[in-house]
Amino acid sequence: MKQVSTFWGIIIIVAVAVVLFGGCFAYQYFAKPQAPVINDQQNPGEQVMCTMDAMECPDGSYVGRTGPNCEFVCPEDKKLLNDVYPLFSNLEWSQPGPSPMQRLPGDEVTATVQIAKNTDAREFFNYYDKKLKALGWTVDNSFSADGVTGSYVGYKKDNNEVVLSYNIKPGKVTSGANEPLQYTCPCDVTYTVFTTKIIK
Repeated sequence: MKQVSTFWGIIIIVAVAVVLFGGCFAYQYFAKPQAPVINDQQNPGEQVMCTMDAMECPDGSYVGRTGPNCEFVCPEDKKLLNDVYPLFSNLEWSQPGPSPMQRLPGDEVTATVQIAKNTDAREFFNYYDKKLKALGWTVDNSFSADGVTGSYVGYKKDNNEVVLSYNIKPGKVTSGANEPLQYTCPCDVTYTVFTTKIIK
């Protein structure tokens, strides 16, 4: 009788251990939330937390979440030249599409944000000037233009072009009717990044 009770005691202990181990395993791999990864490429001053899941792209490669919105971006979704990524700041950029303004074949993205003063818009140019020059791009003055409410600047590398622009919608106009435009912010500014089609 003692052997029977010992046998059943061992069976119960083993069963409890299996249930506990299985429960821990299931929690670890199925129920526990994914550990977030810090995505600070867009703006070093602000960190965006993205989960560490992955998605298979049509070409068979896998990508993780990236950008300010923690989105999956497959290689074929990046219609712009790779050198302009990550895009400036922590903004909501449009999907790449044909540019109505440029005479070259290519695509552009835009983003609109409010700025406190008109000189804040120059940070967009500063970001790309440093980034593109480090990657071997040079300024192409044939695309450069400057005005009170906006500017254009172009860069070239091999047979490719990048054209950057910003357009400010003035806040409060302080100049008279026949005077040069003067205004104060806050203002809305629209940034545009255009790149030619990838040319080998």
